[in-house]
Amino acid sequence: MATEATPLEAAFEKLNTHIKNQHHKKALKACDEILALAPGDEDALRCKVVAHMQLSEFQPALALLNKPPLAGQELAFEKAYCLYRLGRLDEASSAASARLAAPDLEPEAASSLLQLAAQLDYRRGRTRDCINTYQTLVQQYKAGSLELKTNVLAAYVAAGLAAELPDLMAALGVRSKDGFEAAYNAACGLVEAGQLAAAEYELRQALKMGRETLFGEDLAEEEVEDELAPLSGQLAHVLGRLGRAGEANEIYDKIIRGSAPVSDETVRALAHNNAIADAPHRLEPGPQNRKYIASATKRLEALVERPGGGGAAAAAAAAGADDGGASGVGTLAAVQVVQRQAPGAQPSNV
Repeated sequence: MATEATPLEAAFEKLNTHIKNQHHKKALKACDEILALAPGDEDALRCKVVAHMQLSEFQPALALLNKPPLAGQELAFEKAYCLYRLGRLDEASSAASARLAAPDLEPEAASSLLQLAAQLDYRRGRTRDCINTYQTLVQQYKAGSLELKTNVLAAYVAAGLAAELPDLMAALGVRSKDGFEAAYNAACGLVEAGQLAAAEYELRQALKMGRETLFGEDLAEEEVEDELAPLSGQLAHVLGRLGRAGEANEIYDKIIRGSAPVSDETVRALAHNNAIADAPHRLEPGPQNRKYIASATKRLEALVERPGGGGAAAAAAAAGADDGGASGVGTLAAVQVVQRQAPGAQPSNV
């Protein structure tokens, strides 16, 4: 005759069910039930950290990681990822680098940390270091997911190497129809090559695929448009270069002044820059519009000066603004896949 489960065993079973079903809020409550029965239980605390991370609650996750009994344990990825998502990029890089230097690091853990290190290099404008890290992942760790390959493409775009994308995509076995991020980065290569009509087609296809993908993830319309803002901004840039200023301006205005502001400051900054570059053609002379241009330029400068605030893309935008708005920025912020997830941070079954 089966013995009845103890309250602690029942609580762990409940937690396990919630983890399998990806019910992260319920998992948090189950963790608290366990901790009420067994204060300091490390399995419950680890699961609680990951549940917070899955809910994008990075501050409480970091607080748990920084105090006993989890402090000092081998949870470098989780800590570095929380710091990264909180915008504390230098601290995140230090945490990841310290663990990567450890001689006892397992290959799977090293791969996750290297992917995060590449993201940190990308965010801080260290695009060459980012590319080198991705090359290490591909060559030494045989990492070959579509997400990682897409991020390699994004790093090349951010490094000003978009012209190399056609050959790189062929070498990696990536096609633009593989996903909206890949299609977007392929379009950036076409922009760099001056093939603007083809770039417009790729961007419209990328936006179509992106909407289908993101609506399929049950995102609200505002969230979908926010995720796709880099693509929309690049489409506006292409339309402007094709002489279709009216269509371009509608998109810029939506990014800059829309009712639901775009959350990515780099995208907003680049849209401001391209709007400034075209300002003599789209704005009537007058103090109000001069004030608008001056204000937008200050926002660009502030973004570049802030640590981690836009990296190489924002710096390029500021350079365009400093030259009096003579030309727009050719490539907006490249789209990376890993920024939409917490790689390696999935809770394991208890």
